[in-house]
Amino acid sequence: MQDKEQLTKLYEEAKLKNKHKLPLTDEETDAFLKMKKQEQKTGNIIAVIFVGLVACWMFSSSDSETKESKKCYANDLQCIGSKHNYEATIACKTLIASLGAYGHEWVDGILDSKLSYFRWRDIDKSEITYIGDKIKFYNMLGNAVPYKYECDYSVIDKKVLDVRAKPGNM
Repeated sequence: MQDKEQLTKLYEEAKLKNKHKLPLTDEETDAFLKMKKQEQKTGNIIAVIFVGLVACWMFSSSDSETKESKKCYANDLQCIGSKHNYEATIACKTLIASLGAYGHEWVDGILDSKLSYFRWRDIDKSEITYIGDKIKFYNMLGNAVPYKYECDYSVIDKKVLDVRAKPGNM
């Protein structure tokens, strides 16, 4: 505690001398620099906390807005299909890829969706058939053949019900 008091006293003396443009002793210079660093650290910590709070506020308010905007009517295929497209893609893609006996190659771009289309499989059970054509399966000769595929997905249970594929494009 005495070191802190002494450091503060030296710092105040250094500030006064610095204000009047008087030379500082080595001790005063060290005290001045240490206290300045502490002030900067405190300022940085406050800035980080402020930025964190602002970010939390921004994301929390956008989350509540998104939750409001994600409410869909029970029979609104476009809304429900779009809302669950990402989770259906994650669940379906490995099962679709496993349909190829000799390997596969996804041909979708970075911004393309593997499941580009969807339709009701069973509206009463909230089951959707997602459809795509962004894969090529290799045949036994090593040729890549384009296929279209379907994945039946239960929105309520969040699980894949069935996958199938046949040669061709959409």
